Amino acid sequence: MPWGSPNRHQALQQGALALVDYPLTLVGDADFQGFWRCDLLTTDGSTISRIDDRTGHGRHATQALTLSQPNYDTVNFMQPSAGFTGGPYLGVSTALAAAMAADGWTTWTVFACADIGQAFEFIITIGTATGWSLTIESSALVMRSTGVGSATDSAADTDAHLLLVTRSGGIIHIYLDGVEQSVASSNVGVSAPTGISALGAFTSGVFPFIGWGFEWGVFSRALTSGERASLAMYVPRWYMFT
Repeated sequence: MPWGSPNRHQALQQGALALVDYPLTLVGDADFQGFWRCDLLTTDGSTISRIDDRTGHGRHATQALTLSQPNYDTVNFMQPSAGFTGGPYLGVSTALAAAMAADGWTTWTVFACADIGQAFEFIITIGTATGWSLTIESSALVMRSTGVGSATDSAADTDAHLLLVTRSGGIIHIYLDGVEQSVASSNVGVSAPTGISALGAFTSGVFPFIGWGFEWGVFSRALTSGERASLAMYVPRWYMFT
């Protein structure tokens, strides 16, 4: 393509985006238990009935009930998203919960809160077969991993962010946009139904998620610092967040 071509910059940008598609570089990793992104999904008109699991495990996030399906949003952001209005959620196979241990895991979500008045908003919940629950919550931007700890960022906003939580050796770390946050005292919260996992609203929670979800990922090990850094670089470039 000639250097002077008006399409050259767009072509180079698209090539760069393909190169930083970080999570797909880990497909085949035995610990990559689930990855859902809103550019591979099924809609029922304007709502989402399924977001495909891109790890190859087939743990698709689904919702058959139209009234409980998130909205399919291709207008508000550069990449498609799932719009949650306080009740919708997508259920994930019980095989996800069975694959998770009580210690040694990572989960992340790319999200934006629409309602900053909620005390906590449930973004992803995994209730394992052994009865413990992993619930990631955020309310622009008070973050909590239920039953383990919380972290607070003073710059509350409704912008899109990468929230990542990891636990290893009994120690939890919470990262916002790649930067580790100070973890406050433990907060024992509600427990997920045994074996039930969900993206978006937590079906038995008091404060369901109101906002947008772009992607969710789950590992049954703690990501390395290099992997976390790659993820933090990939997210703003893939989604073109400023």
